[in-house]
Amino acid sequence: ILMILVLGYHYTSNYLPAKVILKRSSGWEAYVHLGKYGFSFLFNGIFSFVAFLIFLKIIQMILNIPFHLGANYEPLDLISWLFNSVRDTKELYWYYIAIFIFAFIQCSHSIKTKNQRKDEIIEALKGSNSILNLVLDATQSLTPIKISLKSKKVYVGLIDSEQFEHADLDNISIIPYFSGYRDKDFLDIHFDCNYTMVYQKHNISLSMKEDAENLRHFRIVIRVAEIESISLFNPEYYQDFGYAEHP
Repeated sequence: ILMILVLGYHYTSNYLPAKVILKRSSGWEAYVHLGKYGFSFLFNGIFSFVAFLIFLKIIQMILNIPFHLGANYEPLDLISWLFNSVRDTKELYWYYIAIFIFAFIQCSHSIKTKNQRKDEIIEALKGSNSILNLVLDATQSLTPIKISLKSKKVYVGLIDSEQFEHADLDNISIIPYFSGYRDKDFLDIHFDCNYTMVYQKHNISLSMKEDAENLRHFRIVIRVAEIESISLFNPEYYQDFGYAEHP
């Protein structure tokens, strides 16, 4: 059971779609979710371990060919030696550890492989919750978003798609364009920092496709728990609402 839960937790902690489902689960549902993945990888580990023993048996048969042909030497028994030497000296069922190692390797390989399929991750995440759905739409379309915090601080910028490679759901990473604050009485937005002017000064392109590496030096990580509202941002539509100031 411990192996199953450890494998399940390792998988769901590092693969974003599974992590979303886990965060939405509670009580026994969470254990079932962990167990579903953990049991699958443990079964694969057992299968791999059996295949490993068969491989050892084949090697043993090959090495013992001279004995069967009449050579005078003690035949090798690799499997018995492996079981008995470890168990007798350590008094430990080592094959439990071997099965877990095989299972953990397959679990890690599966995480690495699936995390490289970004399009599949985005499709799997859509519909999970409204904030995540909006963030994913903004990421795919390279549309700026406006984030208002509980502290009245406001940021406008592009979502840094690299954050989804780290299975991080508690934070939103953005490349800022503008920042400011909401008026405490009228809640109008006042932008007092224009990052785009800094980018232009240092010849940094505003396109993530052209200059993503340099833009990421300015990224800001915002905790989701501190967000009051989030929306797509279009400067033309923003002007039509008649806010006090426009960047």
